[in-house]
Amino acid sequence: LAIITEATLKLTPTPFAVYTFAAFFASEDGAIAAVEKLMSTREIPYTLEFIDKVALTKLKQTQNLSLTENTQGFLMVEY
Repeated sequence: LAIITEATLKLTPTPFAVYTFAAFFASEDGAIAAVEKLMSTREIPYTLEFIDKVALTKLKQTQNLSLTENTQGFLMVEY
């Protein structure tokens, strides 16, 4: 249980255009390393979503996705 007593928000202007890309990784560590690199750049993504191997396995089973067996991580990034 936690009580938030203060929050600082950073407002950003609405972008003129949004660019979205998806990346598949052979390891979760590779995906996490990519997140670290993305967050250390001057342009911070508007959206950054990571899906781990457990969630990918469940998606493959329930949504009939055809991912390779070595896909262990997924990133969706919007700028």
